Formats: sequence, C-alpha cells, structure tokens
Amino acid sequence: MQGDSVNRPQQFDAGQRPRWDLLASLAVAFGIAEAVVVIHLRSFLDPNGDRFPRVGFPAHLLRPEQIREAATLVVLGAAAGLSMPSPSGRLAAGLCLFGAWDLVYYGALRLMIGWPRTLGDWDLLFLLPVPWLGPVYAPVVIAVTMVVAGGLVLRHEAHGSSFRVRPWHLVLAALGGGLCISSFLHDLPPTALGPLPHRYPVERWIAGLALGLAAYAGAWRLNIRRARPAVPAAVASSTAGATTGIGPAPRESRSPAPR
Repeated sequence: MQGDSVNRPQQFDAGQRPRWDLLASLAVAFGIAEAVVVIHLRSFLDPNGDRFPRVGFPAHLLRPEQIREAATLVVLGAAAGLSMPSPSGRLAAGLCLFGAWDLVYYGALRLMIGWPRTLGDWDLLFLLPVPWLGPVYAPVVIAVTMVVAGGLVLRHEAHGSSFRVRPWHLVLAALGGGLCISSFLHDLPPTALGPLPHRYPVERWIAGLALGLAAYAGAWRLNIRRARPAVPAAVASSTAGATTGIGPAPRESRSPAPR
C-alpha cells in the first residue's frame, strides 16, 4: 500500500517566488485601516477640524496609540521577513511595504475626508517615541523613494542574483535616514495643545535623502559590476594582442606552395 500522499509534508522551496499580490493587499489594507483610525481620532480630538495637527492627546489615549503604531510596524516587518529568503530581499520588501502603506494612507484620507488639501499641509506623522511633525510632501517623497528602491532590488533578485551591500552603504543609508527622521522631531509635548514649528528644516530632509540615494547608487553600481559576465583570461589576452599589436600573431591558414 502506497504512503498517504495527502498528509505527506511538503518541503519549502527557498527559491519560490513570493506572492507579491498578497503583500500589496496587506499594504493597502493596513493603509486604509490606518486612515480610518486617524479619522476617528481626529473626530474625537478635533471635532471642528481647526486645530489638527496641533492636537493634544489625552494621557489615557497616548500610550494605546503608541502601542498601536508599534504593532502596525511589527506586522509590516514580519510580513516582509516572511516574504523573501535573503536579508537584502527582506529589507527591500520591507521598504516596499512601508512605502506603499504610507501612500495608501494619504490617498485614503484624501478620498474619505478631503485631506490633505495640499502636499504642504502639516501632519502628525508618528507618536513614537515623541511626536513627529512635518509637511505631507516629506513623507510622501520618502515613501515613493522606498517603493522604487525596494522594487528595483526585488526585481534584481528575481533574476536569481542576490543584492550585495557594503558596510559603508549601510552606514551612509543609516545616516541619511537619521537626518530625515530628525527633521520631523520637534520639542513639543504630545499631551498639550501647542503651535506648529516656525518652519520645517527642509535642508536637513534634503541632505538625508541625498545620503540615502548616494548609498543606494553605490550599492547598485556594485551589483551591476557583479552581474557582468567575466571575460576569460585567454580571450582577453588574444583580444588585447589583436587590438594593440602585442602578443602572439594569429596563425595563417595557407595551402602548401607548389614545388
């Protein structure tokens, strides 16, 4: 009698392509859910809509909201970690998921409540560990950059070649990300109603983006060089000799002269 094929355990194929449609659905669903939660919070904290984002969170709501934001990031990170076998692929999937989630969030808010009116409107971005404030265009540009950069890495790995990075690429990217994040941090208490910052430090944001893009460009050039087929030494030597006149001359095919 043959073995039970129904209950036979299946081996996981590390090279199996992930279901990008499911990952995209997750990003869209979480972006819409984030927008709905923010709409409820705004209707409770700012019923007239004339104070946002200069709203003060009550102490009994601040900590639960921070926990909810952290849980959302954990879910997105876990989904990215399960989607790809390589560390670079997981990081790229995380960039795509986070960027798509943020873009869907703003798109859903625009469709449901007509906000943001312009990309220059200020927004309360995060509450972890302190409030993040900035114009909408800043996180939107970062999100688009994350989706494009992560998507290109995933496309590279889909052709069977892992995406390599050097330590200095990671250091430069971390410095750029830190500058972008620091541009959103302001000395404002989360539980009190206060004025918006006088101005957004856009030069710090631009510098952070430039460092991140420089790190990405360096890593991309490295992987493009790795992907080029190596030329055998014998072929390279004969080619150099034919073009420069140095090296063994090619043999001529001659018929024997008549005697």
